[in-house]
Amino acid sequence: MALNLLSQFHLNAQRLWYPMLLHVTQPTLLGTPASVELTSSALASFRGDFTQEDDGRNVVRHNTLDARLAVHVDSSLRTLNPVSDTWHGADRALAFHAQLAFASKIAFDIKYLGITIGPLNGRTITYVEDKKVSSEPRR
Repeated sequence: MALNLLSQFHLNAQRLWYPMLLHVTQPTLLGTPASVELTSSALASFRGDFTQEDDGRNVVRHNTLDARLAVHVDSSLRTLNPVSDTWHGADRALAFHAQLAFASKIAFDIKYLGITIGPLNGRTITYVEDKKVSSEPRR
């Protein structure tokens, strides 16, 4: 079945923030230099797919969304020991990843004036002439 251009559209957007670099060197209370460095990067991605099908009796709408976020941060703190002429310090790293996915199907029954929404959380809900009929997920 051929779909026209108005019954489907797709999204794909990505954004990369890299690198954010912060480097600060300041004297400590003893007068020795201390170096603080922070480096971070982030990636955000948003993808979506929306289609519609019409078979004469039902109009079915498929919606899919996927949003992702990834963040990575490195930090370090270093101080100079003037007696041994060496740098001492600590490094830390933090990574954060998140994904939010959503998929749904909405069907409009033209003949019986019914609406079917699903699957949402494993359930499909059907409305026929203002009466709610709910089906549980199969096990």
